Amino acid sequence: MRPGGLTWSDFDFRPLAEPDGAVRAALVSAAEVTGQVAARREAEEARAALAAVEVRTRFAQEAAGVGTWEWESRTDRLVWSPEQFRLHGLDPGRGGPPPFAEWLSVVREEDRPGLLKAAAEGFTGPAGAAAWPSGSGARPTGPSGG
Repeated sequence: MRPGGLTWSDFDFRPLAEPDGAVRAALVSAAEVTGQVAARREAEEARAALAAVEVRTRFAQEAAGVGTWEWESRTDRLVWSPEQFRLHGLDPGRGGPPPFAEWLSVVREEDRPGLLKAAAEGFTGPAGAAAWPSGSGARPTGPSGG
């Protein structure tokens, strides 16, 4: 047992049969899996916390009448929040968002140059800080966002 907690083990039982088929012994092996159990529980708690944040974010977007989007420039893939779909009169359950160029065609003409400039600069401002073109976008960080 670990100090202050339980030790989890994974047991494997294998019967050892005699030539006549009778089982008179078993081979038992055990592996301590406390770390894996703890990691799985932490992952489940993190997923639950993330789900709660997503619910609050969707509620806030719906209440404010705003949507969020991400553009993965390497793949030209847009990722939209459900509210972003609704703002464009689209059903989020029926296909994905349009390609960036197609979506750009419905952006107000006077907003396009600033949006294209921000996209070309990677949505960053001074000293690499995230930029919010017209208050509607930012550059995500991480493996898929750069």
